[in-house]
Amino acid sequence: MISFYLSGMLLSRSRIRLIDITGSLLIARIPFLFPVLIRMLPIFHSFVIYSSMWVLYKLLFYLCAAWSLILTYNAVQVSTNLPLNRLPWTFATVIILCEVTTYSFITDFLEVSLLPL
Repeated sequence: MISFYLSGMLLSRSRIRLIDITGSLLIARIPFLFPVLIRMLPIFHSFVIYSSMWVLYKLLFYLCAAWSLILTYNAVQVSTNLPLNRLPWTFATVIILCEVTTYSFITDFLEVSLLPL
């Protein structure tokens, strides 16, 4: 959220509020509730990982992830009011930087936490 806010502050000419970006990005995460709610159904409590139900569940998760990414793009477009020539590049750059940063923090944490005492 902070990265989208900073990129909007740097590249947009309009006034941007952090609460607008935060709210719209949180709403964009709503599709991830569907796989969780479906997983809580009694029929999914005991199924084998390599079953056809698992494949359908993974497909649903990937569809919800794509839907969330589209909603995130639209949320950034509305909240930051970036021009359409800058928006795709800014969005892709911020997403890639956040993914790389998250991956590096997780791997550093796992290396430190898995060291023998």
